[in-house]
Amino acid sequence: MPTNIITSKDKIIWFLTFTFYTTLFFIGRNVYGSYYLAFIAGVILVFTGLKLQIHAFHIAVFQFALFCLLTIFWARNYFFAMEKANTLFKIFICMTVLYSYYHKRPDIDVLLKTVLWSGYIVSFYAIIHYGPSRVLFNSARLYNEFLNVNSLGMLSSLTIIIHLFYIHFLKKYRDWFFLMIPLVFLIGSTQSRKAIIMLVVGYMFLIIFKNTDNIKKNLLPILRILFVAFMVVLVLILLSQTDAFHGATTRMNDLIASFTGGESHSTNLRKVYRELGWHQLQLTPLLGIGMGNGRLLALEATNHDCYLHCNYAEIAACGGVIGLISYYGIYLYILVKEYKYLSVDKYAVIVMTIIFCKLLTDWGAVEYASKSTYYLFMMYFIHLEQCKAKYPYIK
Repeated sequence: MPTNIITSKDKIIWFLTFTFYTTLFFIGRNVYGSYYLAFIAGVILVFTGLKLQIHAFHIAVFQFALFCLLTIFWARNYFFAMEKANTLFKIFICMTVLYSYYHKRPDIDVLLKTVLWSGYIVSFYAIIHYGPSRVLFNSARLYNEFLNVNSLGMLSSLTIIIHLFYIHFLKKYRDWFFLMIPLVFLIGSTQSRKAIIMLVVGYMFLIIFKNTDNIKKNLLPILRILFVAFMVVLVLILLSQTDAFHGATTRMNDLIASFTGGESHSTNLRKVYRELGWHQLQLTPLLGIGMGNGRLLALEATNHDCYLHCNYAEIAACGGVIGLISYYGIYLYILVKEYKYLSVDKYAVIVMTIIFCKLLTDWGAVEYASKSTYYLFMMYFIHLEQCKAKYPYIK
C-alpha cells in the first residue's frame, strides 16, 4: 500500500533517480552512457528489490519494443531496426526497476520534482557552458554540443511549465519564480520553434484547466484566460525586439511563412522529410520499412543521413499504420484514463498538459526512442495506478 512515511532509504532512491534522469541529458552518444545508467538502475534495485509484477506500463512499452524488434524481418536495413529495439528494451528494463518502487508511492510528486529540478540543473549548466553573455545578449543560435539545442529548448520549456504548475495548482515554489527568467532567454538562444510553441501552449493549457470548473458559472475566468493570452503575446512581441530573441523571431516567422507560401531552406527541408515519410506510408501502409530506417529515405532524397524530423512521419514510414497504433495508442490510452481524474486530482492536469505538449512537438521532433520519453510514460502510468487506488468510485 502507498505510504507517506519517508525513510533514509527513500531519500537515497530519490537522489539516485534524480541522478539517473539528469544523466540522460549528458550521455548523448557516449558509448558508455548506457552502462552508467544501468549501473545507477542496478544500485536502485539493490535498495528496492524487484517483485515481478505486470502493469499496464509494462504491456504498453513492451509491445512497442517488441514491434520494433519484429520489424527486423522486413526492414531495409536490419541493423537500424535492431539498434532501435535494443535501445527500447534497455530503457524498458531500467524503467521497470524505477516503476517497481514508485508505483507504491502515494503520488507522483517525487517523479515530477525530479523532472523539474533536473531541468534546471541541465539548463543552468548549458548557460554556464555556452556563457551567460552568449545566451543573454547574442542573437546567433547556439550550436549542438553536449545536447541537441532543440532538445535543450524543449527541456527548458517543460521545466518552466512544471514550475508554473506548482505555483498555480500546489502553491509551491513561488519564491523561486526568478529561476524561470534565465530559461526563457536560453529558449530564445536555442531558437527552437518547438520549445517556444511548447511553452506558450503548455502555459495556456494550465490556465484553461485551472479555470475549467468556473467557466460555466461566470465570464470572469474567460476574461482571465484572455488577459493571460494577451500578456503572453505582448511579452513575446517585446522579447522579439531584443537581440537575444532576434534569431528565434526569424525562425518563428519562417514557420508562419510555411503556412502562407513562403519558406526558408530549413523549413522547406523539414517539409521534404515529412513528405518522404507520408509517401513511404502510401507505399508500405501496414508495416513500413523497419524502425530506424527513415534515415535511408532522407539519405536517398537529400543526401543527409538523418531522421525525418517528425515523429509521426518517422513512425509512419518505419512502422506503418501498425507502428503508429502501437506507439500513439499508448498516448490515447493514457489520455482517456487521465480525463476521468481531471476534476479530482491536480496531478492529472500536469500529466495531460505535458502529453498535449509532447503530441504537438512530435510534429517537429523524433522522440519515440528517447529515454526521457519513457521516464514520462512511467510517470503517467504510475499516476493512473495511484488514481485508481485513491478514487475507486471513478470507473
